Amino acid sequence: MSQFSERLTTLVEATGFSIYQLSKKAKIDRSTIHKVMVGERVPSADFYKKLCRSLLLTPFEKSELDDLYKMAKIGDKVYYRRNSVKRLVEELAGNTYAPTEDIADREYKAFPVLQHGTQVIEGKNDINSVIIDVINDEIYHREAPHLAIALDFDHQFVYEYLYNAFVCTAEAVDIEHFIYLEKESSRHDAIQKNLRHLQYILSFSLCGRDGYHPYYSYTGADPAQAVTTFLPYFIITNRHVLKLSRSFKTAILYDDAPIVDFYQKSVDRLCRGLPLLTRRTDNLEDMYGWTRENLGDASLEPHPCLTLCLTDERIESLVRPGIPGREAVCALAREVYGPYSRGEKPLPRSFFSREGLRAYVETGRICYFPESLVRCCTKEERQVFMQELLAAVEAGETAFTAMDSDKFRTPLNVEIILSDTQQVVVQRFCNDSQRLNAVVIDEPGICEAFSDFFDYLPESDLTLSREGMIDLLKSYL
Repeated sequence: MSQFSERLTTLVEATGFSIYQLSKKAKIDRSTIHKVMVGERVPSADFYKKLCRSLLLTPFEKSELDDLYKMAKIGDKVYYRRNSVKRLVEELAGNTYAPTEDIADREYKAFPVLQHGTQVIEGKNDINSVIIDVINDEIYHREAPHLAIALDFDHQFVYEYLYNAFVCTAEAVDIEHFIYLEKESSRHDAIQKNLRHLQYILSFSLCGRDGYHPYYSYTGADPAQAVTTFLPYFIITNRHVLKLSRSFKTAILYDDAPIVDFYQKSVDRLCRGLPLLTRRTDNLEDMYGWTRENLGDASLEPHPCLTLCLTDERIESLVRPGIPGREAVCALAREVYGPYSRGEKPLPRSFFSREGLRAYVETGRICYFPESLVRCCTKEERQVFMQELLAAVEAGETAFTAMDSDKFRTPLNVEIILSDTQQVVVQRFCNDSQRLNAVVIDEPGICEAFSDFFDYLPESDLTLSREGMIDLLKSYL
């Protein structure tokens, strides 16, 4: 029996109805009810709706049963994978490691030299204290701070502190972060764990600072490619090596130069052999390069994609005069958007939110372009663009889908692009509207999860109907 059939059986028994009485009340087939309750069949949507009405469920019971019904329809793995992507997207609006206090102006002591080059530390609290001291010693007392770290994400205290130090210090800091991913795709908890890791990694990757490099290997990988070849968990700096047990109950700290040099060379070999989970760029041309390749599939963005409206003349008008390399930017934009505005290529799928659409209509800001490069649309331009979008949708264009924000809270400062070459690009727009941070992800399991999620969205209950979207667009005209 599935979780759905087990829960349904419990709810049916709670009513006191026999299967015969229930079939009469709901006007549905008695034998089908029996097959559903014993787990031999997953009911159709109409059958399920009639059955639920007859059970007089509370809102909580109905919500719980709905989730189990979805799981029974698509399977545990797909259900949990889609929920994990949805949760990751919703949490991208904030920051997992948002600074809770200002640490920039504090004084930090250098770590004293160890008497014999080695120190054994016992107990989680003492280990945490040494970790913080080692991080402070490297970031605030070395000329070119550099840390290599492999540590489970369960130790949030360490990552929160490291993030605060990384974003608040005036000096450039280089972090090589080694992550263990699950490769067993048949287990639903594997992709859940990987997507949870990605959420934490994106906090560092999209913070607006250079120097963060997240490398990954798979658990159970070839020893030559595994981080665990020479250490389970570790922090390595220019001056220290801190080896940590998996239980986090014991650690060994070294400051002997030959030992530190040996482990630094081992880390260098790992970096040459392992792929990056996210690759970051601040270069506008690279971002357009990605966009040029990625427009062919789908994007989850604050407001509808304006590709349809970006003719050569409008691009020339929107790009600010006097910016460095303006002609090259305009030429690149025409190359990117021209085939779509001229109808030579099908429009990419655009999933947008009601709140993002309202923000665009009110401000005229095209969210995925920095305001330092592209001016806001005038009120007249906004009206024209909205009319063109509405006309396309009413004429049958299926590229646009509005999200139901009551069920899916998409961020207003993030765009997620799925390329047709199985890459995911995540862009975060800074609060000052002047900068855009972007990373590309090409780990196969994560890309597959996003691809499935984009395919699922149009027919899911997370979106508005076509009629609802038309009414939404009309409300701004």
